[in-house]
Order: sequence, then structure tokens, then C-alpha cells
Amino acid sequence: MDQIETEICRIVGGILGKEPQKISRNHSWCDLDLDSVQCLEMVMEIEDVFQVFISDEEGQSFATVADVIACVAEKVKGKESSDQTETTA
Repeated sequence: MDQIETEICRIVGGILGKEPQKISRNHSWCDLDLDSVQCLEMVMEIEDVFQVFISDEEGQSFATVADVIACVAEKVKGKESSDQTETTA
């Protein structure tokens, strides 16, 4: 999960022009002044980087960096399980 958190903080920091180290999992979008366009940009970049799909409903439900990390971690874990199942089948 640390790798996912690091990468998400890098993505959010890049969008906001802030150093990733200054992005905390406890930050809310209000704390970071992330607007709706930046949020959409973040979701699209996360989908590209992690090769996952985030629905509009999921994206709109994110309130903190931790919410994004949890969602992506769950999707990546599910994807890895699916990939392993396909490999062994």
C-alpha cells in the first residue's frame, strides 16, 4: 500500500504543483484546494497509472487522499487476484 500512497501523492502533487511529500493521506480536497477539474484530471491519471477503472460515483465520493488510496488499493488487489486466476487457469 505504501507504493500506492506514494504514487497517488505524486499524482496529486503534480496536479497541484506541490511537492508529493507535502501531500498527506489525511488531507481533504478542501485542504488541498483541489477543484472538480483537477479531481477529474487526478482520476484519469490514476486510471492510466494503475490500469484500473474508477466510476464517476466513486470519483465523486472521494473526500480525502486516504479515500483514493483505499479505492485504488482495493482495485489493484482485485486486479492482481484476477490476473493470478487467469495465469493458473
